[in-house]
Order: sequence, then C-alpha cells, then structure tokens
Amino acid sequence: MHYTTTNEQETKDLAATVLRELGADHVLLLRGDLGSGKTTFVKGIGSALGVVDVVTSPTFTLMNVYQVS
Repeated sequence: MHYTTTNEQETKDLAATVLRELGADHVLLLRGDLGSGKTTFVKGIGSALGVVDVVTSPTFTLMNVYQVS
C-alpha cells in the first residue's frame, strides 16, 4: 500500500486508521528515507494505543516495545 500525507497530523491520523483496519497481531514494515515520517507514523500508532512512553525513531531499530494502557 502507498499513502501520501501532507502534514504531521494527517500522518498520525493515517496511523490510527491503519491500526483500526489491521486489528491485532500484525507486523508493519516501515520503509522510507530519513525525514519521511516513519517516527510520526509510529507516534500516531502509539497515541491510538494509549502509549504514554516517549516513542523513539524506529530507524535502525530491530524492535521497540511499549506499554499500552
């Protein structure tokens, strides 16, 4: 799939929408140049899940684990 957003809020909203559509037990691969919005997308997913931890960049990371409420 390919989506285009034009600002940070649209990216976070898209992340929440993707999360609702996928449901549980899925793995997402985020691929893009530096500054393409991967971290913003992950922050949107975290926010939708109720993550209270600071969400960090997924670039060069094998896995980040966050507590959800």
